[in-house]
Amino acid sequence: MGGCSVNPEKANIKSVPTTANIQNLSTIKLPILMYHHIRDVDDPKDHMGNYLTATSKQFKSQLDYIQQSGFTPVTFQ
Repeated sequence: MGGCSVNPEKANIKSVPTTANIQNLSTIKLPILMYHHIRDVDDPKDHMGNYLTATSKQFKSQLDYIQQSGFTPVTFQ
């Protein structure tokens, strides 16, 4: 199945920048996660759906990893 994975080495984030400590916007690295579907697929013939889907177990595992790794989620606001 598809789904996303997080690579903290490529993200290279130690802390979330704030407007007070941003000096150069071009140096900020902010990974963005995007999911097409989070569902438990039960149709093996749905190749595209399977490829674009993270199961609920995969999604929970990925969120647990993010939390345990000390990442701080931010919103667009």
